[in-house]
Amino acid sequence: MKSINPRLNKIINPQIHEVKDVSYYTRGIIEDQDFLILSQAITLLESESEAHKELAVEILLACEAVGNQARRIGVTGSPGVGKSTFIESITKQLISDDHKAAVLTIDPSSIDNRGSILGDKTRMDLLSQDNRIFVRPSPSRSFLGGTHALTYEAMIMCEACGIDYIIVETVGVGQSEYAVSDIVDCSLLLLLPGSGDELQGIKKGITQIADIIVINKTDGDRIALAQQVAQDYKAATHITSGSAQGWTIQVCLHSSVDPEFEIEITDLIEQYFAQYDYISKRSAQRQKILDTRLRYRLSEALSRHIDANVAISKILKSNNRHPLKTVNQLLKEISIELKSVT
Repeated sequence: MKSINPRLNKIINPQIHEVKDVSYYTRGIIEDQDFLILSQAITLLESESEAHKELAVEILLACEAVGNQARRIGVTGSPGVGKSTFIESITKQLISDDHKAAVLTIDPSSIDNRGSILGDKTRMDLLSQDNRIFVRPSPSRSFLGGTHALTYEAMIMCEACGIDYIIVETVGVGQSEYAVSDIVDCSLLLLLPGSGDELQGIKKGITQIADIIVINKTDGDRIALAQQVAQDYKAATHITSGSAQGWTIQVCLHSSVDPEFEIEITDLIEQYFAQYDYISKRSAQRQKILDTRLRYRLSEALSRHIDANVAISKILKSNNRHPLKTVNQLLKEISIELKSVT
């Protein structure tokens, strides 16, 4: 039986520690490059406490001022496509030259308590035990797009901690994975031959957000099918806009068990960063991130207001009306309150 990683509990269940002042976190992250303090700072960032959030913003501003430029890579694909194993493989390749890497994984959240449903990052124990690799799972908390609401901010902190490569693994729950392309430099889409993903991907235009398409688990009796899927995608990239700035979407076959298809994905990633002006891409992303953060915080504030407002609570508890009528009444009530404030 495989031994349990002694760091696992801290990795899966990060707890709010005794909160320190800003200098404790900035010194620990920027000067000491301490992964434990980095984890504590991200926990503050994800906390629902307003005091923790304000402290996290101060830490974030100090981290952003450092200006380190890690390479941000997104990995997406449906459940069962092999994202965790794939990420373990490419992360080990990326740090072979003494680089540091971070793996930010997103788990789907429980509807009831917003905790992680799968907790499947226990499978990354090889990465978790490497002191050059920072592994951080976060619940999606119903945030659409396959990422956590604050994944971008966590990446800024990771960069300030001297990390060279940041890999974001999305939830992988369907067709909502596009949001990861708004926060990373390079997007990898993993497909499983024979699952029907290939047709859905082409039909829904997912090739427009993928920079590298990987037909994963190309082994055994799936090799011929995988080769056909790869050809279909190569043809599809000619009729979609795909990546800009001269980069041609790459389609490759990959297997973690068949040596013939154990290609160096990192070579394609390095080619991408050599050809693509990802710094300019980040400037365009910032406006989208601002819009997303504003909407997210407004939604949080509105939810708290609804929970605390007696009149609104009474409206919500009235079950004898159509939901749309209830919503319209709620919006009128909130609008009246906003006008009284202004």
